Amino acid sequence: MKKIVVISLFIFSFVNTAISQVVTSGSLNVLKGQGKVNLELDFSQASIMGMDEDAFANYEHDWFRDKDEVVALFVGEVLSNCDNIIIGVFSNTRYTIKVKVLSITPKGDFYCTADVVDNSGEVLASINGIKEYGGRFGSKLNLIKDGAKHTGASFGRFLRKKLRK
Repeated sequence: MKKIVVISLFIFSFVNTAISQVVTSGSLNVLKGQGKVNLELDFSQASIMGMDEDAFANYEHDWFRDKDEVVALFVGEVLSNCDNIIIGVFSNTRYTIKVKVLSITPKGDFYCTADVVDNSGEVLASINGIKEYGGRFGSKLNLIKDGAKHTGASFGRFLRKKLRK
C-alpha cells in the first residue's frame, strides 16, 4: 500500500509540474529544426526571498559570485532534458528563449515565465507557469542552485515534449 501511495504522489507531482507550464501565446514550432537556440536567464525583476537582486546580494554576499553557477545549472539541465535542439548561451542564433525569473522562495523554489524572441526582438511565443521546487537543506545559495537544477530540468522536458509534436 505504501508503494502505491509513493508512486501515486510521484506521478501526480510530475503531471502537476508538466500541466503548469503552458504556451499562452504564439507557437514553439519556430524552434523546430533549429541547430542552436540561445537561452537567457533574467533576474532583474526577480523577488528573491522578498528582496530585489541587489538587496539579496547585500544579504547573501556570494550571490554575484555564484550567479553564473546558478545560470549554468539551469541551462545545463534544460540542455540535458531537451534533446530536440541545442540550447545554451550563444551569441549568433536566430532565436532566443528569454526566461524571466519572477520569484525565488526561501527554499529555492523558482517561478518563471519565458518568451521566445527572434533577432529583431519580436515575441513569437510566451510560456507561463514555469515553476519547480528548490532544495531541502543547506545554505540559501545551495537551495537556489537546487531550484535552478529542478526548474531547468522541468523546463527542458516541457520543451522536448512541445517540440516533438
